[in-house]
Parts: sequence; C-alpha cells; structure tokens
Amino acid sequence: LVLCTLPALLLLRVAGGVPMQSILASTTIAMCVAALAAAGAVLFAAARIGVRQAIVAYLVCAAAGLAVTWGLDSATAPAMDAAGRRSLTIFTPLNPFLVLDAQLNPGSTAPSTHWWIGAPLRSFVLVTIAGLLVCWIGAMVLATRTANPVIRRRETGRPPRPIDRHPIAWRESSGRPHALVADIVRWSVSALLFAGGLTLAILMVDDPLLQRVVTTLLVAAAIVLTLIATFIAASAVARERDDRTLDLLLTTPLEPLDYLRGKWLGLAMLLWPPVAAVILTAGATIVVWMALGEPATTGADATAPALPFMTAALGAMMLTLPGLVCLGIAIGLAWSVRSRRWTTAATVSLSLTVLLVGGATGLVWAIHDDLGGFGMWLMGTNPLLLPVLATSTAAALPANLAIESATLSLWIGGAMGGVLWCLAALVVVKTTAQSFTMTVRRLAGLD
Repeated sequence: LVLCTLPALLLLRVAGGVPMQSILASTTIAMCVAALAAAGAVLFAAARIGVRQAIVAYLVCAAAGLAVTWGLDSATAPAMDAAGRRSLTIFTPLNPFLVLDAQLNPGSTAPSTHWWIGAPLRSFVLVTIAGLLVCWIGAMVLATRTANPVIRRRETGRPPRPIDRHPIAWRESSGRPHALVADIVRWSVSALLFAGGLTLAILMVDDPLLQRVVTTLLVAAAIVLTLIATFIAASAVARERDDRTLDLLLTTPLEPLDYLRGKWLGLAMLLWPPVAAVILTAGATIVVWMALGEPATTGADATAPALPFMTAALGAMMLTLPGLVCLGIAIGLAWSVRSRRWTTAATVSLSLTVLLVGGATGLVWAIHDDLGGFGMWLMGTNPLLLPVLATSTAAALPANLAIESATLSLWIGGAMGGVLWCLAALVVVKTTAQSFTMTVRRLAGLD
C-alpha cells in the first residue's frame, strides 16, 4: 500500500506544493483509522451476532464515538487566546478528524507542553495501538467460545412468546434472536439522545455555539434515522430469501400487500424509540425556549419576536420526521424485493434515498427565498431543514415575508408534509406489492 501511494504523495509534494510533513501526518492518521476500522470489524464479526446486527452496531458505535469525542472537545475547550488560537483538550487525540485539523492547521492551535495534548499525532498513534490490542484480545476471547450463544439458548429451550395480531410485524420487530440486546441498545441510544438534547437545549439560550450544536444534532439524528431505516428494510425480504423462509411464506394464503405491510409495520415498531427520542428532544427544546426565552442571536425582526417562528420550525419537524422514516423503510423494502442479495438492496436503496431526499433538500434550500410563503411551506415539509430554521431565523426568513406568515406556512407545511411522506411510502409499498409475485418468481429462476 505504501509503495502504491508513494508516487501520489510525491506528486502532491512537487505539483501541489503540499509540505511533506503534512502529507506524512495525514497518511499516518489514515493508516491508523484504517487499522482501527478493520480491528473493530473483526471484533464485531467474532461476536457472531448476525451480519446485519454487526454492521448496524459497528456503524452506530463508530458514529457515536466520533460525535461524543467531538462534542466533549467542543464543550471542554477553553476560550481562544489573544492571538485567536484555540487550545486542544484531552479529547482531541481521540478523534482522527480533530487530530488531522491540528496537523494541517498548526497555526490555529495554541502550543502546549503537556505530553498528551502537545503532540496529538503521537497520542493518536498510542490510542490506535491500545485500540488494536483491545480489539485483538476481545476477538480472541469471543472466538474461543464453545458454541454460538443463539444455539446454546435453543438447546436449553425458552418459553413461547405471545404472537401479536399481525405475525409478520411481530416477527420483524421482536421475533428475531438477540431481541433483548437490540431493545437495550435502542432504548439506551434513545435515552442518551434525549438527555443530551435536553441538556444542550437548556444551555444553548445564551451560547451561539451550542445553538449550532443543537441544530447539528437534530439534523444528524434525522439523517441517521432515515438511513438506518432504509438499511434495515433493505435486508428484510432479501434475508428471508437467503434463509429459505420466503418460499414457506409464499405457500400460505398471505397476500403480498399484507406481507409487505407487516414488514413495514414491524420495522416502524423497531425504530420508534429513537424517532420518539428526537421528537421529544424537539418538544423539550420548545418548552425550554418558552420557559427561558428565545436565544438572543436568532431574532429576525425587532418588532416581531422570533420565538413563534422557531417553535413552528421544531413543531413541523416533529410532524414530518415519522413520515420521512416511513418512506425510508418503504424504499428499502422495495429494493429488498427486487434484489437477489441484501448487500445489493442496501447499496441501491441507500443511494436512492440519499439522491431523492438530499436532492429535494438542496433544491428547496436553494429556491425557498424566491418563493415567499410557498417556499416556507416547502421548508416546513422537510425535517432536515427545519432545525436550521429554528436557530437561523434571520438568515432563512425571506426579506419580503412577514414572520407571522412564515410561521403559519411552517405549521401548514409540517402538517401536510407528514401526510405526504406517509402517502409516498404507501404508494411505494403498494407498487412493490403489485409486482411482488412476478419479481420473486424471476429471482427464483421460475420465469
């Protein structure tokens, strides 16, 4: 790998004028990140919790680690010095992006004599070595287990679980192995998300930096939930095909629409705790603003307070986010039916979700300022843009639109947006059900 990348590094040095020290530091950080990522993947594979569960847990842990270290670094960083340079914290060497920023922009950070903070690259290498040792020991311990814990539990037996009124939805939401572990993870992540959002909402009133942190948290939570919903749904039917259980289901009188509706309902039941946590965080932020007053830097008009507009933005997000997650589930289900393997379904459905939702978000943000009230209505239908409106009222509000009209447009857009996202999801599921039998027969080689 080093021999292959050496010509490219020399080209950057000669043609691009990049200092060799920066090139070597960036390469070292990239190699450390690759080693940690590979070691973590091996650790989760050795845990034998299933392919889908391992991938989801791996991505969630990686994203949570980066977000937590970045948040702690931002929260504990002292004020800038007289030269406008920021000081590093003990959490900086734990995040590769923060280490990379410190290496590429040495003039923006204040020097330190502390052995841990003064050389963040060296500290990150030590963290990488420690992480590799932990992953190696953990993988060895997990790999020496005598048998799969699922098999051992089946040998000992367990009492039968009560089946809900819809067996497909029950099976998808709670009838899988490791249901208890999945429930603990879902509820723990949801509780941490709500507690962190509530804490930031209380502290953000007089802190512009924390206002941006809350905005980033809500937008990132909406994006991650939509992508996770699409990813999980993409393996729902393809996994049945791999396990040879889809053929058994097709021999029953179950209709394709009922089958897909059950899958959709089960996945929605599986994801409702984190979705509810985001909604409760937005609602708690509204309550905090009403109790403590609007943030001082978001007023758009001296004669009209911005608090009703900010409340409408977060309220519209609470109404539209469940519909967007349902649409992500529907897209994942559609491509899970059409794909022979779940990896193909996940790749295509995630790409399609990013293209459709991301393209619509960028288009609405680009044109909303020229459309007046209709532009605010469009903004109200998109849960990815609404947190930005809540903390950037002056920048997002069109100059020719009164704040009262914008507030009403947001409420109308939020109410209609939630319905429209759900209707789009229903259309996708019904369209998939119409071609379900033909698609399944084609993938089975019967046509």
